[in-house]
Amino acid sequence: MAGMRSRLAARLGTPRGLSAVAFAAAVVVWYAVRAATGNSLTVRDIPVDVLVPAGMEAAATRPVDVVFLGSKDDLRVLYRDAITVTLDLRARTETGAVTVGWKSLRVNAPGSARVEAIRPATVQVRLEKALEPVVEEGAQRGVAGGGDGALPAWRQAFGG
Repeated sequence: MAGMRSRLAARLGTPRGLSAVAFAAAVVVWYAVRAATGNSLTVRDIPVDVLVPAGMEAAATRPVDVVFLGSKDDLRVLYRDAITVTLDLRARTETGAVTVGWKSLRVNAPGSARVEAIRPATVQVRLEKALEPVVEEGAQRGVAGGGDGALPAWRQAFGG
């Protein structure tokens, strides 16, 4: 038995033996880390904030579901109101329908859980020119008659 221990110690002391021990330790650590961070959580119905260029507006988009991956402690702090999903379309100049993949969306969430997926996989947005507000001639800051102290235009229209 003593001879076997000495032979094992002698083999582990060689560069090849140390490499085998290091590889075995790496495999054990990899499985441990994967088990600790392999938990997933789906947060449903998160609204998408669309950033558009000046003079344009975006039609409402459907909410998305975000799948997070991380440790239980990382996932514990995630809830719908703490998560924002943003789509930046400020570089676009033309109107019409835009379809983007989930990789184009930016997700801000507390903690260090990572985004695994967003469902649906694509988001469709319709960009349109913003409507100009209609201002009556002579009207100033919502006051009928050009700011002469009369009632606001909306109060005159609805009896106020």
